Amino acid sequence: MFNTIGQRVANKYEFLSQYKFNLCFENSKAHGYTTEKIIDAYFAHTIPIYWGNPAVALDFNPKSFINVHDFKDFKEALDYIRYLDTHDNAYLEMLHAHPLNTIEEKPSLYQNLSFAKILEFLQNAIHSHEIYHNDDAHSITSLLGLLGRKLARKIRKKLIP
Repeated sequence: MFNTIGQRVANKYEFLSQYKFNLCFENSKAHGYTTEKIIDAYFAHTIPIYWGNPAVALDFNPKSFINVHDFKDFKEALDYIRYLDTHDNAYLEMLHAHPLNTIEEKPSLYQNLSFAKILEFLQNAIHSHEIYHNDDAHSITSLLGLLGRKLARKIRKKLIP
């Protein structure tokens, strides 16, 4: 990652954590295409300002980020960002909101996921001789994998100094 004057940043999360907000603009406005940008903002403990996947609020809690798609234009989005910047309670409420949509404190995407379903999926993936690729469906899976790996690294860093 590089800063605004083109110099390499040693630690991405330390760099991002200096700011209240983080621009998380995707390269494409495609359904299902969500990259690590929004997750990086959460890990840096900043509020993501997101543009890209119009359905991002299906996976991420809309109370935990600014979705530019929710505004009629960029000026309206900027007005809301200014509001959060000057109203500490509203800013802190968004900053501390759970990043994932949850039902009974569990991420909603896991609600119908039983051990039997996971096992069946893995057995099918291991024993299948065919490989399927769906560009629209892979993003949340890869995003969750990335989230898990980053979370594990963060935990290891805290446990092993």
